[in-house]
Amino acid sequence: AIEQARDKGWTHKQFQEQLKPLLQAKGWWGQAVDPETGEILKMYPGSSRAVRYGTPARLKLIYDQNMAGANAAGRRERQLATAKLFPYWRYVAVMDGRTRPTHRALGGKVFPADHPFWAVNYPPQGFRCRCTVQALTQAQVDKAGIDVEASEGEFVERQVAVNSGRDQLTVRGWKTADGREFWPD
Repeated sequence: AIEQARDKGWTHKQFQEQLKPLLQAKGWWGQAVDPETGEILKMYPGSSRAVRYGTPARLKLIYDQNMAGANAAGRRERQLATAKLFPYWRYVAVMDGRTRPTHRALGGKVFPADHPFWAVNYPPQGFRCRCTVQALTQAQVDKAGIDVEASEGEFVERQVAVNSGRDQLTVRGWKTADGREFWPD
């Protein structure tokens, strides 16, 4: 459905209208509650709340995240193709009350386009991330007096719990020469 939405240019509403009947037919919509008795059929671990399957909010999140990821992948591909003309990339964060502290810290930072930092920090970096990357020429960097981040640093890894702690996932981040670490959300 995501591929169809992308290829056909569907809006979120069109995506939902197409997917909701399919999810309902498969029993993947609404709450895990018997409609006749009200009995909770499945609960979240450690709670008494009924599991919620598909909802309009969940479909919006799925649509938004997948479209943001697809758009970012296309943007990055175009930026890589023109990296000789635009050899620097600036991390652009929306600086408002919803901006995550790590995204705020990266806002305005400029790295060379081929810097390993981008392998782990190219946005979007989490649910509903609104950050983007702006490609810059050498002349733009020089004219604005932009400080380009040093190339020193290294990849770092850590284990994070996923699936309510049942599994571990290895996540890569970037550690700057001064010890700051930046991780995708």
